[in-house]
Amino acid sequence: PVGKFNLLLDKFLKFNQYESVRLGAGVETGADLFGPIRVAAFGGYGFKDKAWKYGSHIRWAPKNQRLFEAKMAYSNDILAVGRANFYKQNGTLFTGGEFQNFINDQFDTQEKWEATISFRALRDFHFTFFGNQQTRDVNSSYQFISSTDGAISSFNSTEVGVNFRFSFNEKFGEMLGVTIPLETKSPVVFFKYTRGLADVLNGDFDYDKIDLSVAKKFAVRNMGITSLQADFGYVSNALPLTALYSLKGIFNEDVRVASSNSFETMAPNEFFADRQMSLFFRHNFGSLLFNKPKFKPELLLISSFGLGSLQNRANHTNFDFSVPEKGFLESGVQLNNLYRMKYVYEGMYLGFGVGAYYRYGAYAKDEFKDNAALKLTATFSM
Repeated sequence: PVGKFNLLLDKFLKFNQYESVRLGAGVETGADLFGPIRVAAFGGYGFKDKAWKYGSHIRWAPKNQRLFEAKMAYSNDILAVGRANFYKQNGTLFTGGEFQNFINDQFDTQEKWEATISFRALRDFHFTFFGNQQTRDVNSSYQFISSTDGAISSFNSTEVGVNFRFSFNEKFGEMLGVTIPLETKSPVVFFKYTRGLADVLNGDFDYDKIDLSVAKKFAVRNMGITSLQADFGYVSNALPLTALYSLKGIFNEDVRVASSNSFETMAPNEFFADRQMSLFFRHNFGSLLFNKPKFKPELLLISSFGLGSLQNRANHTNFDFSVPEKGFLESGVQLNNLYRMKYVYEGMYLGFGVGAYYRYGAYAKDEFKDNAALKLTATFSM
């Protein structure tokens, strides 16, 4: 909040391999202007793709414990390909998903109209019902072979569906005027069902899409904390590749930074599927011997597994990718918090460390050096 307005901080500066740097601004009216009615607009310019992005929304958000909100939005922006885009993931600015977008170089241009209604219910659920109409243009040489239109590189979608987030007995805090869920050891579940409608508002495809993500942390007595995350995705009918699933690969020769719940040795968009499962395991043994404000090393063991399949492979042309039918495997070790510095908030530290990772199994490469990755780690801690 700034005076009678709210700044939309995530609209001011973005980085990714497609735009390089995007500078922009976003602002929303505050409660002192129109009460629970909030009106917003944003705009930004990507210096590599030399294109403007912009949008606006109006939402009704009366103050209540159910966090009820009704929203109408329009955007002309870019969208990372192959992602399960859940609603209400969290209220923070920086997440693993944001870093995956930073590494990504494949984005569609998307013009989208959308209406959503969201609220908390049954104590631990946050529901979002949605409907949208969108036009997507593929920003690469890729083409989808349609049974009716031949080779296409743009398509329309009309969607309706429901999304919910579940976390048992969840607690909330506030940061910069935004209500956010606090870290919890209870399972956190995201579920999204999308129905695509052909011949409704120019929709090109009929399909069902189901996305599920489950995360859980376990405290092991005298041994630290184990973190597990399982992601699942299913699409019923043939769709353009960019609307399917790209496994979360983040390996980039020039950006050697690790991110949780990602494949550290897999390149972005190396694997695509219309049915996929990704499993991420991390065990943090906690502080090792030293516990200084600036030096508090932690040892982590990490393993990740990805599996997927793709129907109608012949429908996808002019794009090089693999399908993880045999299972992708990698493991690694991290030493976090080798150096820590005070963060913006009292009692918070930003820590830096190193991680080493190795891919093996059916998709291992011929040379050792091509399977290994050494990266910097960055973590927040108390």
